Amino acid sequence: MKLLISTILIGIFATIGAVEADDAWQQLTKGFSDISTLSALKEAAQTPFNTTDTSSRAQRACGLAKLLFHYPDNRDAIPGYITQQSTLYLNITRHYWSDNCWQNTSCIVSPMNAREVARIMAIVRFTQTRFSVRSGGHDFNVNHSSTNHDGILINVANFNSISLSADKGSLTVGVGSRWGAVYSALNGTGVSVNGARSPNPAVGGQTLGGGIGWFTNQAGVTAASVIAAEVVLANSSRLGANDTNANIVYQLSEDTTEAQSFVAFLYLNPNVHGPSVFSPFDNINPAGVMINATVGTVADLTANFDTLQYPDAGVPPSRDYVVSLPHTVDKATYQESYTAFAAYAKQAMIAGWSMAYGAQPISMYAVRESSNTPLNLSDVDQDWFHVTAQWTSPDDDGGVMQLIHHIGSDIAASASRDGASLAYRFMNDAYDGQNVLSGYGEGNLGRLREIANKYDPEERNKRGTKMAPHFIFGTATLGMDQTQFHNAESVTALLQTLETLDIYRLDTGTRYPPLNPGRSEQLIGEVSKELGSKFTVDTKIYTDTKTDGSEDLSSEAIQHSVNASLRRLQRVEGVNVLYVHRPDPATPLEEQIEEFNRQISQGHCKALFLDLCEHQGWQKPNCYQGNYNLITRGMETRLLPILRANGISHNAFQPLAAGFLTGKLVNNQHDGTRFGDENPLGKAAQKLFEAAELLDAMKTFDTKVKACGLSSLDVAIRWIAHHSALSNDDGIILGASKTPQISEMVEMARKGSLPAKVLDLTEELWDAVKEIQGQII
Repeated sequence: MKLLISTILIGIFATIGAVEADDAWQQLTKGFSDISTLSALKEAAQTPFNTTDTSSRAQRACGLAKLLFHYPDNRDAIPGYITQQSTLYLNITRHYWSDNCWQNTSCIVSPMNAREVARIMAIVRFTQTRFSVRSGGHDFNVNHSSTNHDGILINVANFNSISLSADKGSLTVGVGSRWGAVYSALNGTGVSVNGARSPNPAVGGQTLGGGIGWFTNQAGVTAASVIAAEVVLANSSRLGANDTNANIVYQLSEDTTEAQSFVAFLYLNPNVHGPSVFSPFDNINPAGVMINATVGTVADLTANFDTLQYPDAGVPPSRDYVVSLPHTVDKATYQESYTAFAAYAKQAMIAGWSMAYGAQPISMYAVRESSNTPLNLSDVDQDWFHVTAQWTSPDDDGGVMQLIHHIGSDIAASASRDGASLAYRFMNDAYDGQNVLSGYGEGNLGRLREIANKYDPEERNKRGTKMAPHFIFGTATLGMDQTQFHNAESVTALLQTLETLDIYRLDTGTRYPPLNPGRSEQLIGEVSKELGSKFTVDTKIYTDTKTDGSEDLSSEAIQHSVNASLRRLQRVEGVNVLYVHRPDPATPLEEQIEEFNRQISQGHCKALFLDLCEHQGWQKPNCYQGNYNLITRGMETRLLPILRANGISHNAFQPLAAGFLTGKLVNNQHDGTRFGDENPLGKAAQKLFEAAELLDAMKTFDTKVKACGLSSLDVAIRWIAHHSALSNDDGIILGASKTPQISEMVEMARKGSLPAKVLDLTEELWDAVKEIQGQII
């Protein structure tokens, strides 16, 4: 059967960019005839408010929403506007599967139709406020389907219609419908739909994450059943997503909070009896009944899971955290993964937590039936294995999450050693720090971005979104003295570690390492056959003409430099991004761009001058790499707006300011670091940060941060991952001289957001150094 979904909200926890008041006003008031409401709206819209404060923006959004959705009549549905003072507020903010997501949002808006969704999006644009969209609240990640006082919650529970077509060939269902209600509606019709295995998740989130159903090994993931949808774009316009706009249906699997209703394939649901070989199991007397036996329908089966997930009143709700670790069907990996799980589960039990081991076999047939989605599944039998942790006290959050991260790394390492690893991560089970989209592959991810640019050309839903930017490993230390990475064996071990951390992108350059240029590329090339296509590689030319022979940016010199890099990298397929390390004012710009476009057309790179490019039909640059960290934030106002306006992502290097933000230099602990006198570049590194004001500010910051129970390193990493101006299309380039360093930094980032008090300290630090650091971009 086919599944139809209507009205898709484009964006997760997004902060919309520039305000277009006239356009937003038209969308807010469209179809309104109530003069008093229009007058109140106009007065509220014209009242000044603090646009730089997220809480103020959220309060203004709530004020406008109250006027638009606080209806005097009693609708047979959740009220359109719910304030924190409402008796319904707690019921809705705590109606999540996981206690993690119980957050105090500024207000809750529950639209009834596409026009109301369009008005909400207009409010978001007008006020530039953050928002989250909740379908059923079954995502355990904080800020995915929940938000705090800095944003508003858009609750789509009112989109709960369920309509079976006359020929029983398709089903139209609202994204707020719970799958249990869908199965009940189909009970007795002779058909069913490939939805969730539990009745509690709602249609929207489960489908948009991919979705495993009872029919998956027959019909693919749930998302593969979607054939049409109604979409509300970020600019409040509506669009039907069907065969005419097939790209939109394809795009749905990139996001987890987008839809109002789907149309999906339905499947015959006849009475089924197993073959005679199963007859010995028919008359077993159970010692206990956890799931009631039934020869019936999907509705009968899924009803068993409602009581399992929602215990009796008085039982404290659980906090939940899950890691997704798909791998091929491999005996050694199963044995090693269960051994690791048993050891970690014992630790969890001692601490009073619980852990569950979950195998989810996915057949090659399921993979092939899912080919109309962007998931990029490998054509092998596989297991979307996952581990779930549950606990009750918020004080244990950090410890439990660290445990899950560790078991995830251990099992991923086992799968890699056994040749069973897969890049894919199942979105419905993945925690926030897992790089789900990278598993879709460069081709599919590129297509998703093209679709997003078509329907959201100004990237309204991406600006300021706090989905974490992805990590890139900077290879400047490969082949450098005083590092672990001197030969192919050590680099292979490093890349295996990166694989366990879900880091599949490398950043190199002809100059790396600085005192032995080209060696970094060479080492990557030496292990390229073993790596296969798992890792993408970016490189740079025209870096340092004195040592790397990159000459200038003339056509001939570019060809020479690129060919030399590809030879060292042993990548006949080319690189991902080709950077230019510095400008060449002596060579005409047209000559440079024409040659770079030739490099792209020849397949030497996928990506790289703006109006000139568009005028000539040339490939625009789509990626910029710049210095960005706690003490180098000038790009936020001087450069980032230009990049965003032109659709260029930003990959931030030196997130720790060359190690300065660890606090070791100001605490005279720099022996054995890049600041050490024994390091060939140590004196030069010290000179970069010799300003007295900078040293004093860092010392003060380090002292205050330690008083909060954190380290400067911890704060610097978590700030750039969760509080900086970077978003999910951007990257953070992490470097290391030893393998444990990269694991430590990723572990810190996965702790999540910083406390408000510590965030205040980061602003104090920037204010103290802005005058001397503000010009650096």
